[in-house]
Amino acid sequence: MKLAPVTILIIALAGHLHSASFAWTASSEVLADDARIASLADSAKAPPADWLCGVQTETAQSKKTKAPPAAESRQDSAKACERTRRHINEIVKASYPELNGTTIRIKVFDSKSDYFKARFGIPQFFFARMRYLVFVNPLVFELQAPEAGVRAIIAHELAHVVYFKKRNRVRLVGLVRLTSRQSTARFERGADLKAIALGYGEGLKEYRRWLYQNVPTSSLADKQRNYFSPGEIDAILSASRRRPELLEYWLKHVPLNLNEILAAAK
Repeated sequence: MKLAPVTILIIALAGHLHSASFAWTASSEVLADDARIASLADSAKAPPADWLCGVQTETAQSKKTKAPPAAESRQDSAKACERTRRHINEIVKASYPELNGTTIRIKVFDSKSDYFKARFGIPQFFFARMRYLVFVNPLVFELQAPEAGVRAIIAHELAHVVYFKKRNRVRLVGLVRLTSRQSTARFERGADLKAIALGYGEGLKEYRRWLYQNVPTSSLADKQRNYFSPGEIDAILSASRRRPELLEYWLKHVPLNLNEILAAAK
């Protein structure tokens, strides 16, 4: 049987979306497992500014159905969702007018090294109005990440949501290219730059300092490669104060290391 080109595209994309790499996922720390999502609260007719909350209940490492979370765990998840929802509302109002009226669902997930991430909904990609999701790991609050840092990394995640929203579905297929390390670094550092341009640079520095103390040693090199370090952020802030036009330049030519930042700032 000969498949139509559109059918081939859908099958190919579905395979990428459900692969263990989850290369299309954008996150403050890129999602490394094939997550399946189960919603705790859903609404087919959610109002435009509704922020919904749910929980990730299954990972690629464990395909077995998990037992319902304990009451204490549910309370932690609910608090994490509420704090994240509040931050998102405030940051959208202050910094992302293009996201006014956009439905963003908030979900929780478990990880030892990742604390926030963002993506678009899989079923809606094929069949309905696009839906956007921001995930939060409740540990980010239990481990007392600095408040300014949390706001800054959420601003980073919302930069990804803007990216998803502004591109049509065919162009989003191109996110499968993020299987390469360099492409992932450019994508994530580009979201960092957007947050820095909006005034979240100091908070982003705080978040990275905290993050380096709260990820496994095996994950640290990836974090430093894919996202700006505090030193790199300092260099960007210093150079952009002298030459504000550099931020626009860097958004188009994302620097991958301190040397590239310093070279452009000369």
